[in-house]
Amino acid sequence: MEDIDMEDIPGQNSPEDRAKVLGFKPQKENYYNRLMPYADKIDEESAGFLSEIKLNLGKAAQIRELKPGCLLWLTRLNRYIRLYGLKFSKEDHVLFVKLCYELLITRGIDAQVVQKLAITLTGLLKKRELLTRDDLELPWRPLHELFERFCYSSDLMFGLVHYNEKSVKENLSNTIAVCRPYFSLEATQEMLDEWRPLLCPWDVTMVKAMHMFSLFLPTDLPPAYHHFGYKLWFDELMGMWREIKNSAGWEGYVISLFSGLSSDCLGHPNFEPYLPEIFDRLMISFGLPVLFRNTYVGSSSVGSRKALCVLIVNCLGGVSSTAQMKLDKLFKATESYFHPSNTGKWNKRLFNFLTEVTSAFVERLHVERYKKPTWFCNIPEEKKLKEEDIDKFVDCVKPAAELAMFAKNLIISPLMALRDLAQLRPEKIIPNLVDKFYASLETVTEPHRLISCMLGMVNVCRPMLRSPKYYPEGRTHIIPLMFQALPGIDPNDIKKTLATLQFLVTFAYLIPIVDCSSAVSSVEGLTEHDEVVALATANFEDLVLQMIDRLLVLVENSTYVSPRVERETEKMSMEEKFVEAVLEGAVTKLLTQCSEEIFDLSLRKVCDFFSDKILEVRVSGKLAASLVKAFASVKAVKTYKAFLPNLFHKIELLTENEDVFKEENLDSDLLFSILLLSEIVVGEGDALLPYKTELINIVERLLKLESQQSSEIVAKMIHHIFKRLCNCYVLNRGSLPDLPKTDGKDKFLLLNEWAKPVDFRNLEIKWHQSSEAEISFASELLNVVFAHEIQILMNFLQGKNVTKENLKRSLKIIDNVVSGAGQILPVWEEDQVRLPESEVRLLPYSIYVPAPERFITYKGQNVRLFLTNLIIQVIDKILEVSEDDTKSLVMCTSVLTSITYNCGLSKEMWDFARRSFSTMKRTYTNVIKKKRDQLRVVMVEKVELTHLSRLVESNLPCSYITPTFLRILDYMVKLSTSHYSEVRIKAQNFIESVSNLFAYSSSAIYPKIESFLTLDPESHHEKFKGALFILLNMRLTTRALSDDFEILVKAWPTLVKTKFSEKLSIIRLLERASKDIDSFYRTVYLRTNISDSVVEYGRKMNSNVSDDVVKLGKEKERIKGDQNEAMYLGLVGSLCELLKNGSLHWRYYELATSMLGSLIRKDVLFPVDGVSIFVENLIHESIAMRKVSLWTVAAISQQQKIKAKRVSIDPFSFSKPTGELGERDDNQWLQYNSSTVPKTAEEWEQTRYVHKTHWGYYTWPKQLQTPAPPKEQPVFGRKWEELKEAEKPIRSFFTNEEKVKTLVKYLSLEERKGKDKFCSRKYLMFKMLFRNHEDEVLEWFKLELNRLTQEKQESHQRCAAEIIAGLIRGSKYWNYSKTQALWDFLCPVLRNAFGNITNETIGDWGTCMATASESRDPNRLHWLLELLMEEPIREEEGSFAETSRLYVLQGGLSQQEWRVAELNKRLMSYLQPYLTHSYQNVRDRIGSVVTNIFLQDIYIPGVNPTHSPRKKDFMENVIPKLEILKDDKVSLIEGDDRKEILRLFKTVCQILSGLLTRSPNGATPEMFGFLPVLCANESFDIDPELSRDCVMCLSSMSQASLSAECVEIALITVEQISSSPSWKSRATCLDFFSMLSF
Repeated sequence: MEDIDMEDIPGQNSPEDRAKVLGFKPQKENYYNRLMPYADKIDEESAGFLSEIKLNLGKAAQIRELKPGCLLWLTRLNRYIRLYGLKFSKEDHVLFVKLCYELLITRGIDAQVVQKLAITLTGLLKKRELLTRDDLELPWRPLHELFERFCYSSDLMFGLVHYNEKSVKENLSNTIAVCRPYFSLEATQEMLDEWRPLLCPWDVTMVKAMHMFSLFLPTDLPPAYHHFGYKLWFDELMGMWREIKNSAGWEGYVISLFSGLSSDCLGHPNFEPYLPEIFDRLMISFGLPVLFRNTYVGSSSVGSRKALCVLIVNCLGGVSSTAQMKLDKLFKATESYFHPSNTGKWNKRLFNFLTEVTSAFVERLHVERYKKPTWFCNIPEEKKLKEEDIDKFVDCVKPAAELAMFAKNLIISPLMALRDLAQLRPEKIIPNLVDKFYASLETVTEPHRLISCMLGMVNVCRPMLRSPKYYPEGRTHIIPLMFQALPGIDPNDIKKTLATLQFLVTFAYLIPIVDCSSAVSSVEGLTEHDEVVALATANFEDLVLQMIDRLLVLVENSTYVSPRVERETEKMSMEEKFVEAVLEGAVTKLLTQCSEEIFDLSLRKVCDFFSDKILEVRVSGKLAASLVKAFASVKAVKTYKAFLPNLFHKIELLTENEDVFKEENLDSDLLFSILLLSEIVVGEGDALLPYKTELINIVERLLKLESQQSSEIVAKMIHHIFKRLCNCYVLNRGSLPDLPKTDGKDKFLLLNEWAKPVDFRNLEIKWHQSSEAEISFASELLNVVFAHEIQILMNFLQGKNVTKENLKRSLKIIDNVVSGAGQILPVWEEDQVRLPESEVRLLPYSIYVPAPERFITYKGQNVRLFLTNLIIQVIDKILEVSEDDTKSLVMCTSVLTSITYNCGLSKEMWDFARRSFSTMKRTYTNVIKKKRDQLRVVMVEKVELTHLSRLVESNLPCSYITPTFLRILDYMVKLSTSHYSEVRIKAQNFIESVSNLFAYSSSAIYPKIESFLTLDPESHHEKFKGALFILLNMRLTTRALSDDFEILVKAWPTLVKTKFSEKLSIIRLLERASKDIDSFYRTVYLRTNISDSVVEYGRKMNSNVSDDVVKLGKEKERIKGDQNEAMYLGLVGSLCELLKNGSLHWRYYELATSMLGSLIRKDVLFPVDGVSIFVENLIHESIAMRKVSLWTVAAISQQQKIKAKRVSIDPFSFSKPTGELGERDDNQWLQYNSSTVPKTAEEWEQTRYVHKTHWGYYTWPKQLQTPAPPKEQPVFGRKWEELKEAEKPIRSFFTNEEKVKTLVKYLSLEERKGKDKFCSRKYLMFKMLFRNHEDEVLEWFKLELNRLTQEKQESHQRCAAEIIAGLIRGSKYWNYSKTQALWDFLCPVLRNAFGNITNETIGDWGTCMATASESRDPNRLHWLLELLMEEPIREEEGSFAETSRLYVLQGGLSQQEWRVAELNKRLMSYLQPYLTHSYQNVRDRIGSVVTNIFLQDIYIPGVNPTHSPRKKDFMENVIPKLEILKDDKVSLIEGDDRKEILRLFKTVCQILSGLLTRSPNGATPEMFGFLPVLCANESFDIDPELSRDCVMCLSSMSQASLSAECVEIALITVEQISSSPSWKSRATCLDFFSMLSF
């Protein structure tokens, strides 16, 4: 639910008044706190909490204590915001933002900290209307650098850092979105200068550029500054998106950018010229089965469909807009696909679109009409939606929504669309829905239709009940429909029953169920509809009583009959539990709205029904109890009066005989009576007071029952009594605070209250707060319960005869006492155990929760502390005398869990409350007016949810670690190593929750389990296994927060040193540990460098910190970094020693290796011992070890690499600037030129080589950097004596002939036959090897490469490809002589390899060439490129050899993109004679190669055309040759000429299909010149292959997105074909055009 503005609530809660009370004007406080019964205490509490935050966060910032200080208090700032909203002054708000921002952009902080800071900053800035650009300005570049560092870093790929990239990316993206309104005015131009040079349509940098644009470009500048904002880039990017149609990689980003712009600058950007393209892309995204000959090509993905919906909706309105007309056509075209019988993959897309477009429309209407004006949004009046615009939109969407409502599987999204439409125009939606509902009620054979109608009615409840202006007759249908829906409560159809109850209660909860019929005669001025409704209310009594009758039948018919006696206590099924919950909720809401008279009649009916009924307690009994519970929760006094005396009497009568207390199988009447009593005691606590004596007596009697059947029920009853006596809760939840008196006039006024929005000032919420009498009752009851149960425990401790069942029962009852009375059971008072060292206060700030003036004690002792000591003794005794009593041990852990965590609200209750509120909000919220039109029932639920959230956030009972808590933890660790799995699991869950709830708790837990890890797993299996479980569940094996690094240092070596066990469970845990390390280990920076600006902002928060303390903080920061680094090196050293001593079992060896590999990091050089281990493991006999070592050696080499020197060059020193885009004169020097390729050392040393292919294509960067010449680079291939110690093991290994041979032997082994592919890990290792050591390590690889490339074995060739790719890429910085020598060696090797390519390795060699060529200046690879161009087609070698050469050539050239125009021209000239090659596989490959060439021929507005061959020239050359195929004259051609022309046509079809699906522009006008030929030969029976090619080509063309020019050409061409003499051509053209025009 949206936050409520204080400005909306005049009077004492106005901002001015609040400023006087608080001493500052709050930015955005949580108004719901003002409705708490303890609201007077919250201001003082929040002021104290805020002061604590500022003092401690300010101090932590000044002393540079990131952990735990800054992080802990930023977490508490988040907590403060959750509790109170942004309840601080604007000055504090800005200060918090700036501090968080400076911390976020600090270098040297790890990903986990970044995420926490990002979440905090997002929470501070999500209400952007609170801070204007005058209040706050943030620099964008540091944020961009941070995003680059975490989301586009090669360190993650190499494994030098470990973090959850997806999570970090998501959190940072959210933070950037809330920060960008505060970037400077110059930021947009700076961003364009930064990222426009990345715009190269064939390069992955295009995706990056669009991603950055969508994240960072400010789209919400005020209109006065639009010339600094979107006007700088709108036409450029929009034109690029419109023309580049096959761009799935980046299209989603640019659509999101346009969508955000359309919302933030609503009415200002002109999207009208681009609407055809927008709707075309949207239609394509549905993936509808409108296909030519059922042939699907391409992809239906266009990025975010939701963003497109928002964009379209924001284009509606205004005199000149055609968006509504186009939307009408879209819905008409897709209407049949919404029909419930038309199912397929497209259904979900269409339904989501339906929901998203209506949601976007109502959101826009809300912004325009009801949302307060903000500094960033100024919508022109002429662009706002008018009434006729709403009418048109509803008329457009209505047919699809009415069809989608009946979708199979009862999909919820169409119902949401129906709700939105009904709130827009109820008179257009609801009448049809009502008619369908009436019709479905008359048909019993279509339950699906009835249920759909009911759910539809549920979602239109508000406009139906309260639309007097547009649909006044809506209310007249409610009562008749409710009557007719009653038969839907059918015990034989649970699904229909649930839908019926939902329908009835949804409306009933908005209507005071009071007879208002007398108003017809007593009130003047009634309309006709008012009179009808008023008279109909006379039937309310019958309606409610009939509903109760049917529910009683449902209860009675739900009886469970157990097939086996021993299963009588079996729990309810999930369906039965769901029915129970729905039944209780439905009846409670219904009765809440009933008048006194109707409630009394209903109560009498239920009371009479149960007076002579005895139901089984598994299903029907529980349903009956839920029904009675509903009555008690609404009007407890009357319900108790009707039921309790009879129940007391019956229970006393049935327990008169002492023998009953010993019985296991109790009388059904007694069980049912106890069950009713257990549920009926849920009314308000003060209503229980008159029955205090009877209740205590009954509880005392029932505690003596030894039946296990009754123990659960009695425990639940005790829990309910304590909960209602001790807790704070809302009493009046209905649509009105209280039903008014029922005289005639007042009754009529109740009709005006139907679904009436609430006045925030008059909620009149009544709260239950425990009185002294209730606390005394609770205290007395606790003493009674404890007197009995604790005596049983004491008897057990004293060795007396106590059965396991009785022990468990007593523990269960005590657990329910603690969980029920948790709010008034104080925590024990003890000092905190300070686990982390900190200079700031770590104790939590107390949150007020409504508690009585006195707490309950037991014999003067703290109840929680007393029970803790007692339960610990019980655990010891059980372990001593009956360790197999697992149920009692499980109950002991449950009691200790309640003592530790339960403060009156369990996690299950909290989750249920949140889900219930979410459902209610979705059903009852006015999505147009939102917070300005809320119902009381929704507001009350929100208020109580706010109260419950305070309970969750409160510090009761145990908010920090104390000595007693550590004692509990000791016993939980002991139980975690039990022999019995159920005990272990329960205790381990407790410990896991400790690690999640208490920061830095691992340092308290690990020492308790460390000793277990040293035990022999064979003789102490359970202890060892339990300790492993704790380690894994708490992620102690992977947690690497700096405060826990000491644990990591201890835990990993200890785990490796444990004794090996052959037991499968232990083995699986060790395997899981290894996987967890690989998956969840997160790198933490060892050193931080908090900036001075952070210190300065901290000083503004807390000026009481002395300069000496600040200086000392900086020194401590350095010392902490030294300590962390020493611990890191110690851990690495320990693992290395364990690996080197040779005594580890192979499983532990693998585990230790995995640990050691994870510890490699960027900022600390990996020790030489670790390097030696991994290098030697490259030839380990275990394939797992070799795999780990491959990747790790690559990471080590990346860490050891010497940074290459880069220099700035002036691109215009080679050619004068032209001011143009694309291929032009000033970037021709980047093109491949065979006449100027470097052939001497002098030419090689020039600085004209730019490796990144995107540089210079679109525009030049402000500063173009390129690698310095080799002679200016540092020496990479150093001599042995110049190497660092950590580099020597690598050099030594790779210069050893035997080791290199062994390595290559292992790398060339086949691992998975038929599934092995080119391995990037192997390639990266060789790339880094040859980069760091140059040709110093090449010698022995030469022999191996010569051998491998001469063999045809698949694995050998793949190994050669991986080594060669790494070798070529690694030689990037070699000098000319070394490079020339390399190619003198490689060229013959590659020729051999290409001659021996097999079908299995062709893909590997293609990948090898593509990898070698990627991001490398083509002039520096002229040896390779010219080698690839050497006669790829050699007829004497066979067709496979030709296709292989073409494939590797294609891989090499495709990565050079636009920079090899010369080679493309040469290749095109070479291939043209072979377009009619006799072998199909060669023609297909030629077609693919030619397609690749033509991919460079792209049209972008304002961008120069390519210098490579162009499609248009090719088409104009080929079309005349194929003219003869247009008129079925091919049969007149004979012999080789006929074969030649058909082969040419097939090749052209391949090229055309490829271009349509792969070319950025998609379809171009010249392609339609082939349409007549394609239509004429689509059904060419003589040659099925030709027919198939034509179908594929026509299908691709029909599904392509067309520009306006293409549409015109297509229509002309179709018209020409329509007059063709060939009926086949005309028929095919008709089918084609029907698909094209859809």
